[in-house]
Amino acid sequence: MPIAFVATSYKHHEAMADVLDTLSHQLSSHGYTPLIFVRKYTFTLDQTTDMMQTSFRHIRECDLFIADLTHKVVGVGIEAGYAAAYKKPIIYSRHQTAKQSTTMTGIAQHTIVYHHIDDLNTKLDKILMRISTG
Repeated sequence: MPIAFVATSYKHHEAMADVLDTLSHQLSSHGYTPLIFVRKYTFTLDQTTDMMQTSFRHIRECDLFIADLTHKVVGVGIEAGYAAAYKKPIIYSRHQTAKQSTTMTGIAQHTIVYHHIDDLNTKLDKILMRISTG
C-alpha cells in the first residue's frame, strides 16, 4: 500500500485534529497509508537529530507528501524541500486565513486553500482522484 507522509506543526497539532483526521480519512479511502508524523512520534529537545533522521527516512520511503501549513513552521518547510529533492509529489494545504507560503506554492504540484473541513475533504478527494488516474 502506498504511504502518504503528512507534515504539520507539532505545536498546533491538537488544534488541527479535524484537519489531520480529514487528511487521514481521505488518504485511506484512496488506498494510502497515512503517516502523520506529529501523531506517530514525540521527540525531546535532545533528540533533534533522531527526529530529523526519522523524518527523512519516512519521506524517502513515502509515495506522496502532504504539508498543511495553516500554522507555518520551519521544520515542515525543511521536510517539504527534502521531499521535493526526492521528487515526491507534494500537496500543500492551508486554511484560507493562513498566509500563503510562496516556497510551498513553488514546489507543490497541488495546492488546497480550504474554508472549512468539508471544503478540504472535497478538494483533497478531487486531487487524489486525479493523482490515481494519472
